[in-house]
Amino acid sequence: MEKYGNTLALDCATLMGWAVAIEGTLTEYGETRLKRGEIDLWGFLTDITAKHHITRIVAENIFLDKNVRTFERLANYHGVIHLFSQLHNIELITKGYQPTEWKRILIRDAYATKEEVKNYVNKLLGKHIQSDNTTDAIGILLTWTRRQRR
Repeated sequence: MEKYGNTLALDCATLMGWAVAIEGTLTEYGETRLKRGEIDLWGFLTDITAKHHITRIVAENIFLDKNVRTFERLANYHGVIHLFSQLHNIELITKGYQPTEWKRILIRDAYATKEEVKNYVNKLLGKHIQSDNTTDAIGILLTWTRRQRR
C-alpha cells in the first residue's frame, strides 16, 4: 500500500467521530449520529469513501467496557467496518489503536481523559472543536500519521 493515501479515522460510537487525511494532511472532520445503527454506518462509509477516494480506514479497536450493550453495539459497528473494507478493497487498521495505545503515543498519557485529548488536538491544530468524538478521531488519525513518519 502507498505510504499515506487517503485515510479515514473513526472513533466508533452511536455518535461517531471521523477525520479524513488526504496524503497525510487533515482535510475534513466531524461527527455523525448513527440513528439506525449499522445501516447508517454503512451509508456513511459509502458516502465518505466515494467522496474522498478512501484507501485506508484506521479505527479505534474495540474494547470490553463494563456495559455489555455498549460492547455489543461496538462489536456490530466493527463488523460493518470490516465487511465494508473487505468488499471495497480498503485497508483496515485497528491493531495498536486501543484507546490507551493511541493516547500514549499522541499525548504520552495512556489514560488521558476525553477533555485532555480535546484540549491537545485543539491546541495543536489551532481550532476550537467542541466534539470529543471528533477530536478522538483526529487523535487517532494523528497517531497513525506519526507512526508512518517513523
